[in-house]
Amino acid sequence: MVLERTTLMRILATLLLPSSGNALIEGLDVVREAVKVRSIIGVYLAEAGFYYRLKVRDFLYFFGRLYGLSRTEMKSRVKELLDFFQLEEKADEEINALSHGMRRKLQLARALLHSPSVLLLDEPTIGLDPLSAKDLRNKLRELSKEGTTILFSTHYMPEAEEFCNRVLFLNAGRVIAVDSPSSLINKYGGFQVVEVLYNQEKLNITSKHLKSSLLNKLNEEKVDSVRILNGGRLKVYTKNADEILVGIVDALQKCKVQVRSVSITKPTLEDVYSVMITENEGER
Repeated sequence: MVLERTTLMRILATLLLPSSGNALIEGLDVVREAVKVRSIIGVYLAEAGFYYRLKVRDFLYFFGRLYGLSRTEMKSRVKELLDFFQLEEKADEEINALSHGMRRKLQLARALLHSPSVLLLDEPTIGLDPLSAKDLRNKLRELSKEGTTILFSTHYMPEAEEFCNRVLFLNAGRVIAVDSPSSLINKYGGFQVVEVLYNQEKLNITSKHLKSSLLNKLNEEKVDSVRILNGGRLKVYTKNADEILVGIVDALQKCKVQVRSVSITKPTLEDVYSVMITENEGER
């Protein structure tokens, strides 16, 4: 079965039936024991909506009743979550009035109402400004320390490297690696990264042409791959950075690229993923 990130999350959340295979959460089959699975998981999906005219507190009470909480449990739990996510001052305002970041926190509060042992999050920080995303990650760390198992999908590798104990790489719906971020970097990061900043505004060729020109002008035996990034950045992955540094600058000058800076760095989780993707695409 070929999986996308969101598809996988929806299967684990018992919202979608797998076409083949099986999945277990705490030993429970997500298809045959879906009701039991729902009692132990909290779900946060990126596309989940709100009843925007409801007030924040009423919204949580509504879902607390759906989760089967008693009035006493619900009152205590709602107060606890409003305090935890710093939403107490907004409790009597309509959801319409909340910022995007506050709505994300409210979504998480809803998922945590019944104190689930497993939390499934689909792109929880997408669309958030850096400060809101950092605040949300800090809240998730607190939950993790309290014993909640958190599984979340993200396309933002620095977030995964900073936040996760274990990472699973998916490419074209198939698993290509599973391990801790540090182990993945140690195991697959046997290369150096040459990062170049250049004047993108005065670039007279396409990114695709720039990439092919670099590969053609450099000794391909010494270059694993080239990535052209946004904001006038590119990365060259190689095992011989010192040997090809002059060649990179020369190749860029021949392409009339105005170089601002060149640096050699160690690979990050994002770099490792990029090289692995390139290798897998080459195999296909």
